[in-house]
Amino acid sequence: MKKLSLIIMLLLAFAMAATAQNKKMKIAVMDFKAGVGVNANEVEGLSDMLINTLFETKKFDIVERTQLYEVLKEQKL
Repeated sequence: MKKLSLIIMLLLAFAMAATAQNKKMKIAVMDFKAGVGVNANEVEGLSDMLINTLFETKKFDIVERTQLYEVLKEQKL
């Protein structure tokens, strides 16, 4: 759990640095997958926390997951 939290913090720091030009970046957060030492509930909660934190910065336009999955399906990715 600590490793996953650290990864999320690093991703957030990277994303904040990438938007230093005051332009909103359009992003989507994919679902995390449960793994060793992290269960599905924890993963879902961390994913939601990341989305909320990114949204609260007002530096990102967050693409909804359902929209993202539709685009990926359309592009056959």
